[in-house]
Amino acid sequence: SLQELSHSSFRITPSYRIIAEYGPDHDKTFEVGLTIGDVLSTTGTGKSKKEAEQQAARKALAQLIGDHLCD
Repeated sequence: SLQELSHSSFRITPSYRIIAEYGPDHDKTFEVGLTIGDVLSTTGTGKSKKEAEQQAARKALAQLIGDHLCD
């Protein structure tokens, strides 16, 4: 949903990058940054990279939907 909204609204694909990894190898927590050009930047954390990316995407989607509702 985020990719579709980002592409249709801004013609930009969201970009993810790992900001940090915490904890021992058997119990890591990942922090991922998500950016959509200069429009939006959020972070997410999770026990896997995918979980952290999904959390960041949910935050970004909530912000974008909120912004669209205010227009």
